[in-house]
Amino acid sequence: NDGLSSLEQKLISTSAELDSGREADKQQVQNEFQKQHQRVQTDYKNAMMEQESKLKASVQADEEGLMEREKRLGLLLNSRWKWFNASLKELQLYESDKFEENRAQ
Repeated sequence: NDGLSSLEQKLISTSAELDSGREADKQQVQNEFQKQHQRVQTDYKNAMMEQESKLKASVQADEEGLMEREKRLGLLLNSRWKWFNASLKELQLYESDKFEENRAQ
């Protein structure tokens, strides 16, 4: 009977060790999962911040390019407007001279 009792004690002890080992393994897996999860979140956050930074830089470059283009177009338009006004004045002078010539005849 003592032999059986000793065997039962060993079985209970072994079972308790296995349970304890499973709990330790489970805890280790949970800890590792938490670490990996935290790394993924950090990597994702960093990637999103980097992407946002690149987008902002791209938008700023586009805006600067558009402003430069707008400035050049404004200068071109101003130049064409001056040319148009000068041409109109020449035409008016020409018409005025023709009118005076016809009137004199």
